[in-house]
Amino acid sequence: MAGKPSKKTERGKPPKDIEAELSKIKAALRDERQVAKRASEEARQRVAELAIINSVQEGLASQLDMQGIYDLVGEQVRKIFDADITYIVSYHPQEQSVFSHFYAEDDYRVPPQSLPFGQVLYTQIIKNKQHLLADKEQAIRL
Repeated sequence: MAGKPSKKTERGKPPKDIEAELSKIKAALRDERQVAKRASEEARQRVAELAIINSVQEGLASQLDMQGIYDLVGEQVRKIFDADITYIVSYHPQEQSVFSHFYAEDDYRVPPQSLPFGQVLYTQIIKNKQHLLADKEQAIRL
């Protein structure tokens, strides 16, 4: 029949518009796989974070002394942030002093103790009333 477009091409190959559509579908499938992989990785990370939170809750429920709670929370913060240095201090403005409840640097732990309030990093954090998260490569400016 004359005038009808032919669906066949040379040697049984599909028309070029079908090849283009197949290429688009393949690209879309690759994109979907990448999105699914990222979502799966994010879900695994979230599950790990929730497991840490659950561990802290269970530990808090089993702890009767405050120092045990500081130790538990300090260790969990170290894990969550993969921190080289982690400390928990309380500030006593009337005495202008700080008490270190938890201090860990790599594998080194310092026992709880009273510290001077002066020109050290935690003093600036307390004065500015802001948290600080930095890595070894960053210059710390407060």
